[in-house]
Amino acid sequence: QKDQHFIDLLNRIRVNNALPDDIALLNQHLRTPSASNATGQDDVHITLTTTNARADEINEKNLLALPDPLHTSAAEISGVFTKDYYPTAPDLRFKRGAQIMMLNNDQRRRWVNGSLGVITDIGSDIDGNTYVRIRLHDEHKTVDVYPFTWEVYQFHLVDDVLVSEPVGTFAQFPFRLAWAVTIHKSQGKTFSHVVIDLG
Repeated sequence: QKDQHFIDLLNRIRVNNALPDDIALLNQHLRTPSASNATGQDDVHITLTTTNARADEINEKNLLALPDPLHTSAAEISGVFTKDYYPTAPDLRFKRGAQIMMLNNDQRRRWVNGSLGVITDIGSDIDGNTYVRIRLHDEHKTVDVYPFTWEVYQFHLVDDVLVSEPVGTFAQFPFRLAWAVTIHKSQGKTFSHVVIDLG
C-alpha cells in the first residue's frame, strides 16, 4: 500500500487501537450482498478466513455447485519436495467457472502471484498439452495457463563458496481455488473486494 492514511488505519486495527473515525471510514466501503445485487455488480470477491479447513469448505461447496464436469490434474513430483512446501494441491480439482488465485509471477508478466481469475475453458493444444484458459480479473484479459515447475534447492559450501543445487521439483497448474483463502495466505496481496470471515 502507498496510501499512508490507510496504512496508519490498518496499523491501528492491528494493535486493537482503532478509532471511531477509522471504523466509520471502513464502513463507507461496506457493501452487503443484497446491495451489490441491486446495483448489478458482480465483482470477483474473496473470503478471507481463519483456518485452512474453513477455506477448503467454502471452496469445495462453490466448486461442487458449478454444473460443468470436474477435472483433476495430478502434480508431477520428483526428488525431495516435502508436503510442507507444496505450492498447491498435488491433485488439483477444478471446473469451468471456478474462481482461482494464481500462485506464481508469470515470466511474460501476464499475471502476478495473487492475481484472481475465473476458469473459462479447459482444452488441449495441437501438441496434446492440456491448458486452462483463465479470465484474469484485475488485468481484464484471458490467458492460457500451462503447468509450472517449482524447484527446491539445497545450499552447501564448496571451497568456502555457497552453492545451490535443485533437489526436488513440483509441476502443477500454478493456481488454487480461491473463493476463500486463509488470512495467513492473503498476506502481502491486495484484493479489491473481500468478505472477512473471523469464525
